[in-house]
Amino acid sequence: MTDVQRGSGVVVKQVGLDRLESLPGIGPSIAEDLRRIGVHDPAQLRHEEPEDLYERLQAVDGPTDRCVLYTFRAAHHFVTRNGAVDDAALLLWWNWTDPSPT
Repeated sequence: MTDVQRGSGVVVKQVGLDRLESLPGIGPSIAEDLRRIGVHDPAQLRHEEPEDLYERLQAVDGPTDRCVLYTFRAAHHFVTRNGAVDDAALLLWWNWTDPSPT
């Protein structure tokens, strides 16, 4: 794992795509949530919609904080681009929140 300084000043860890925990924002707890709904490998996230994952998790756990959905969105973005993300801000879950109503 190496540190890479991005233009936005955010230091990003360059990691492989071999473990769920290697994805930005995915720690042991979220990785376990994903495993409980049948996602065991980062490559599986390529074929899953974050909103569907969130709904599946809620079906298992009941009401779930929307921050988990935002984390799923960031991880999905990262995986579908093979870890090549131009804007490091897109690796942060809080940049994947729902649009504000106008």
